[in-house]
Amino acid sequence: MYVIDTLERRIEHARKQMYALLNKYGLFLHPAVIKQSMVLDELINQYSKEQLKKRDWKGASMMKTCGYCGSAVETLANRMYCTFCDMKLYKDDITTDGMREK
Repeated sequence: MYVIDTLERRIEHARKQMYALLNKYGLFLHPAVIKQSMVLDELINQYSKEQLKKRDWKGASMMKTCGYCGSAVETLANRMYCTFCDMKLYKDDITTDGMREK
């Protein structure tokens, strides 16, 4: 659990840094913003891998996950929702077992 907690904090910090750079430079295409986005993406990949390690695959059914971050999704008011990305998901955004397709 320590690894996941640490990764969650690092992801949140990296996300805040990316938004600070975006506010500073005003463009997602600025090299500094792109570099920070890549750092954030790598941390999210690590988080997804750690989440998958936690699962007991023996007899486990396929888990619905977010195609952007690989986290498990929840059903809220008959809609799928990723609490990690903090957004509603459409049918095409749903993957299984932590696979990221976006």
